[in-house]
Amino acid sequence: MAREKDIREFAAERPTFSLPILEGAHEVSALTFNPLTGSPRAVFVKNPPRADGTLIQKALQYVTGAKSSLGFEATDQSEFTPDPHVQRTSNGQQSIVHLHQRYRGIPIFQMTRSVQFDADETVERVVGDSTQVRTELNIVPNLDPVSAVRIASQYLSNNPEGSETDHWGQPLELPPVDTRDFQPRIIARFDSPSQPTTIAHGPFAEDIPLELNFFDVGNALRLVWNLTLTLPQHSAQYVMLVAADKTLQADPPVNEYVLYCMNSLPTATSVRGSVFQHNPNLTPRAPIVFPRPATDYPLSAGILPSPFPPAWWVTKDQTLGNCTVAVSGYTQSSFYGTVNNGALVFEPPDEGGDDQKVLNIFYFCNFMHDFLYMLGFDEDAGNFQLTNFTAKGSAGDPVVARAHPGPVNGTANMSTPPDGQSPTMNMGLVANSGLHTAFDSDVVFHEYCHGLSNRLVGGRMTTRPLLQPQSAAMGEGWSDYFALTIQNRGKSIEKTVTGDWVTGRAGGIRSAPYDQNYPGKLGDLGSGPYTEVHNVGEIWCAALMQMNRELGTFLGDKDEGHELGWRLVVDGMKLAPSNPTFLDGRDAILKALQGLSDGGQLSNVQYKGLWLAAWSAFARFGMGAKARCTDSRFGGNTGDSSLPQ
Repeated sequence: MAREKDIREFAAERPTFSLPILEGAHEVSALTFNPLTGSPRAVFVKNPPRADGTLIQKALQYVTGAKSSLGFEATDQSEFTPDPHVQRTSNGQQSIVHLHQRYRGIPIFQMTRSVQFDADETVERVVGDSTQVRTELNIVPNLDPVSAVRIASQYLSNNPEGSETDHWGQPLELPPVDTRDFQPRIIARFDSPSQPTTIAHGPFAEDIPLELNFFDVGNALRLVWNLTLTLPQHSAQYVMLVAADKTLQADPPVNEYVLYCMNSLPTATSVRGSVFQHNPNLTPRAPIVFPRPATDYPLSAGILPSPFPPAWWVTKDQTLGNCTVAVSGYTQSSFYGTVNNGALVFEPPDEGGDDQKVLNIFYFCNFMHDFLYMLGFDEDAGNFQLTNFTAKGSAGDPVVARAHPGPVNGTANMSTPPDGQSPTMNMGLVANSGLHTAFDSDVVFHEYCHGLSNRLVGGRMTTRPLLQPQSAAMGEGWSDYFALTIQNRGKSIEKTVTGDWVTGRAGGIRSAPYDQNYPGKLGDLGSGPYTEVHNVGEIWCAALMQMNRELGTFLGDKDEGHELGWRLVVDGMKLAPSNPTFLDGRDAILKALQGLSDGGQLSNVQYKGLWLAAWSAFARFGMGAKARCTDSRFGGNTGDSSLPQ
């Protein structure tokens, strides 16, 4: 018998909104329903009522006054306890209050509502789950906490060892737990309706916390003990619900008492792969943990899902995951890892072979997925994921990354259809040098960022938002900008040349280094070498890299300049129109900077200094206050190096 168990019947027929309730909920514009409770999971508010007080007070006032829109009848008891910590988005423009549903002070398992506010502290929407309480419920348990722990421990002991499998389908050999002599002993107990209690750990790895909950099984709310049992060596940690509404029998059939049992820890100890982090010249092949923790990324973490990153890099035991599907050439052949002492290891025997190419492109794409997620390229923004765990955006579109054994048309490229359709990345051999683009972060990061700009500019469902010549050039510039600056954070010597290793040329693949002396300017578009999108894109990249330097100089820390620059560029893509000009891109970045100021993240002095720093960079490359672009073509542009008055 498998240990994991959940008696709820989600597929059963449940009543949803009755017509009178739906008609009375004037603020509801879109609904999805919980298949267990019938309540709406998302309520988008059209005409929010006025409310006073703190955000927590406003959230409580809303859910109390809008009971019908949340699936409650007028007589339902809808009691919510707020989380005292109010969450805010990275730009400070949205706030979230989390409310936990209770009945007479006892939590209702997994019933939480999140009330989301806009910058004006007006309710925008309410998401999450709640359930209807239409009858009086008994809050006095028939089963004491000691008996509940004894039943739960016996349930785990009665299950045969090795009956479960890990994340890759391998047998999960958990250490045995001998509970024959276990006599649960209370070491702490608190006087509140949920009766929080702590039991000494005995044969388990940690002391055992438990409290009363109500558990919605679909047709009733049952009183249960919610407890956590941690196996030795922290190999597993089970959240269990034991029926507290059943009277203890002399020899209780433990399977009837255990209503819910789920392992809350990952089933494998680790996943790692031996990869080149930049290219074989800069970084020898080394084992890296998959996925990389947020602290490994060259920026500070904002508000992210918890935990972050989830275990979404590897789905089973191949270079296949929620974010990237890496294969060899036009085949469906991915690279398999091997399980060793509970760890999945990807280590191709030939560090220059085709399997290593597949593994490296897999690593680079997953790295970029998580890095850009931290900057706001998430599910809602249209990123690349097979499953969208937030239920935002369109799922089903991980990057299909193809590492071709030989050359490929264009050497390296990436196509990006609208959200919900997978982009395709192709990495091939550079014939002149005999080196492969899948081993070079310059190239893979560049191509991945084409996906970023194509999804963000104009919105995730816009088709071809960078089709005009000047706009396409900006796409090339954005990609070079990220590929280089990601590698520059924390480095004393700035990398200003891209593609130098893979081509075997010190000057790389661009006409000049991206330093302060880069020669091109906006007024040069349409003449000389600046009639081709990659060459024109160099000017945009040079301006953005100069912006990072200027921001870092003002902040007194070049790494802070990189991080702020990345955030402004990503937010600027979101604020830019489809097929933008260079000046549209400039103005969008300045608007993003203003948003940080409006959100209270910058003081007035900071905002003015950073505003001047950004303007100075754009003016340096001909995008000053008096610059003009007729449209998004290369001709008809007037450069200017002046600053605004």
